Amino acid sequence: MFSTSAIKVEVAALNLQGTTEEKIKKLYQHMQSKTRYIFVALGISEWPPMLHDEVHKKGYADC
Repeated sequence: MFSTSAIKVEVAALNLQGTTEEKIKKLYQHMQSKTRYIFVALGISEWPPMLHDEVHKKGYADC
C-alpha cells in the first residue's frame, strides 16, 4: 500500500520548477503517463470509488 509520504517523495523527484502552470502541466503529464482509466458499466453505483493509494499502486482506476 502506498502512503501519502511515498507520493510526496515521487512528486518531489519530479523537480517541479517554473510557473504554476508549468508545474501543473509537468505533474499532469507524469500522472497521465502512469495512470489509465477504464469504464465498467454494471449499473449505477455498483462499485465504491477506488482509493487513491490503490489507483497509484495499480496504475488504473474506474471512472
